[in-house]
Amino acid sequence: MQPIKDDHSLGLAIQALEFQRQTELTALKQHFDYTLDSLNPKNIIREKIQDIAGGSTLKSNLIKYGIGILGGFVVKKAVVGGSHNFFKKMLGTAAQAAFSGLILKAPLSEKRNLLK
Repeated sequence: MQPIKDDHSLGLAIQALEFQRQTELTALKQHFDYTLDSLNPKNIIREKIQDIAGGSTLKSNLIKYGIGILGGFVVKKAVVGGSHNFFKKMLGTAAQAAFSGLILKAPLSEKRNLLK
């Protein structure tokens, strides 16, 4: 800032400081509104849901679990078929659990290699 020598330069300095104060006040109000909006519980919950739904790991895990469970049911149906034999049903349940566990424990890249 320049040194103030007379009333005119004092008036200019006051106007400049008032303008600076007004712009800083406007920026502060905008930042306050943004902070208040971002701390709203509704918005926090919405953002977290979007983070969870948008995550690729969630989608890949859901696909992985779906393939494991579906594969287990197919293996059980193949082993048991239409039989009402108790031992075949037990063997089918064991095969279902083993196959589902095998699929769920294998990484996705290995599953792709298994399917080729």
